[in-house]
Amino acid sequence: MTPVVTQVLLKKKKQQTLARSMATKEDPTSEQQMYYKDVAGFFIFLLVVFTVLMISLYA
Repeated sequence: MTPVVTQVLLKKKKQQTLARSMATKEDPTSEQQMYYKDVAGFFIFLLVVFTVLMISLYA
């Protein structure tokens, strides 16, 4: 029974190290996409604020 437990623990440790190595890699394309999403969200926010301001000034 001991070798099975050892194999399971070693496999689990390998999976954790692989997950850590994949998590530490930085993908520049995903950073760029996040930047574009932030800019787009900011412009949408400005559009909504401007629209509410125009409606409130018109009334």
